[in-house]
Amino acid sequence: MNTSDAKEYLARREIPQLFESLLTGLMYYQPDDPIEYLEGCLKKARELGGPDKVRWDTFVGHEKKPLPPLNGGQTRRSLFRNVLPDSHNLSYRHYDRLPPISQFSIESDSDLSETAELIEEYEVFGTSRPRPKVILVIGGPGSGKGTQCMKIAERYGFHYVSVGELLRKKMIHNATSNRKWSLIAKIITNGELAPQETTITEIKQKIMKIPDTNGIVIDGFPRDIGQALSFEDQDDLN
Repeated sequence: MNTSDAKEYLARREIPQLFESLLTGLMYYQPDDPIEYLEGCLKKARELGGPDKVRWDTFVGHEKKPLPPLNGGQTRRSLFRNVLPDSHNLSYRHYDRLPPISQFSIESDSDLSETAELIEEYEVFGTSRPRPKVILVIGGPGSGKGTQCMKIAERYGFHYVSVGELLRKKMIHNATSNRKWSLIAKIITNGELAPQETTITEIKQKIMKIPDTNGIVIDGFPRDIGQALSFEDQDDLN
């Protein structure tokens, strides 16, 4: 099996999305028994219908807090008696029936943002405007990738993008009000990498905001060959 066949298989089976969700759950919960945790996640993925039904936060539970108990010996009847007035004091008003909901559904807000992103990409990079070259630099820790990225950008007049700075700004503005970025902030604080899906999405959105350039040099991504292949599969700016 060559590289093209392997990439086609992974994309067709939604394997990158499954791995992304599993890693997100591991980094968030950090279970003492990761094998048992992964077995539970895979069982849940099968129950949902397979990898194509899994999203980045499928295995991150929505914690629920119990409601506070009623004060003292207050019963439900006495509680509602204190809150609601007697029925004869209520005024009734007639309302027309609401129109039926149109037959259109969105599985999640991320699907909506992805659709908007595709529309935006089409509008920014039309057929009359050439797409910029995107340069990815990969190397080990301490190899000077950041320095080389800045030198390449300066030498050829390309736009320099720091992925680390991009994610930091996003967390500062969204971590307190957005559940997804709150989880990502916790993951990064624990010394782990941000989810690959989110990183690639932020890079693409940044690229769409700077179309008037011959090239873009990305610093801090990819961290490995797998990420580079995933970026290539999801982005055609080459």
